Amino acid sequence: MFKLDTKAMLLANMTRKSESKTWGGHNRSMTVGASEVGQCQRKLVYDKHNIQPDTGFVQDYGAAERGNVLEEWVVEGLQHSLPDDIELLWATDEGQKTLVDKTAYQSATPDGLFVSKDLFPLNVDGTDVLTNCVYNEIKSIDPRPYDFLKEPKHVHVLQCQQGMDLVRRLTEYEPTHAVITYVNASFLSQIKTFIIPFNQKVADGLRARSLEVFNWFEPAKLPMAEGKLMGGDECQYCPWRRQCNGDLVAALPTEEKSNYEQAVEQRLYELATKRAALVSDKKNNEQKVRDVEQEIKEVLSEADTKKVKADWGSVSVYAQKSPPRYDKEKFEKAGLQPSDFQTDGEYSPRLSVTLRT
Repeated sequence: MFKLDTKAMLLANMTRKSESKTWGGHNRSMTVGASEVGQCQRKLVYDKHNIQPDTGFVQDYGAAERGNVLEEWVVEGLQHSLPDDIELLWATDEGQKTLVDKTAYQSATPDGLFVSKDLFPLNVDGTDVLTNCVYNEIKSIDPRPYDFLKEPKHVHVLQCQQGMDLVRRLTEYEPTHAVITYVNASFLSQIKTFIIPFNQKVADGLRARSLEVFNWFEPAKLPMAEGKLMGGDECQYCPWRRQCNGDLVAALPTEEKSNYEQAVEQRLYELATKRAALVSDKKNNEQKVRDVEQEIKEVLSEADTKKVKADWGSVSVYAQKSPPRYDKEKFEKAGLQPSDFQTDGEYSPRLSVTLRT
């Protein structure tokens, strides 16, 4: 007898939409997809070389299905609003197009391509730029980070660069820009868009990165664990988390802690408390604070983790680029513009300490 259980009914069909996608008959394990190329390269090597995920790992498709549902809504709205002289190609399930370059081990499935016989204006940083081809990428976003989204996510920018490059190389179209549309999954009227100009140098670098995954690296010769180096957020959902860095990656376990883990937490609590006292003291304690922070970093390094969370608070280390530096006065005396010689800073470790009172 049928038993009405709406939760079970929905969960039973959770992956139906994702599993119905054919990707044009392409086997995605044979290429680095545009949505993957900006992810941790070690994760890509595990994936593309068919390494079995960690025992007990279960993939949650909730976010993917959210994206599938929202994408249909966005596409319908875009198509309904377009003038007759501009088309949105490849945007529906029936018209979806997967671009594959087997020699470069790359693929991409755009969320559409805005094309026209005539030029149309696109607002780029407050200025109208004329184009006749724009790459389309649609993203649903959790309401919690939506308010803090001030620029497109780096992985999505790289996704667009690889996608535009494949369109330009494999079709008659030449997108000059990509538009990324972020829609708040809880309030569909909250929408943010970002315009990404095509950058051939970046695209060439992504092509080399994809080739490395298949032709240079292998399970016995792994690249750097980029996810861990960038703070471990990506590691939390990685299918190969334990194989890559063991149980202590990203954050120490919060349940059934060993004596060692308890000792690490206790030592970090003592150091965090000491640091807080030095910071609140009106005396000149900058060097003492730096010494304590260095000791905290050493404890984390010895524990082989980037973050520890406990009842008393948390400590974590993460990588952040230093700002570019130059002597402005010297440039001005020489009649030069300092920004013309500006380069990106290097990644360096940063420390975050939160102590609950």
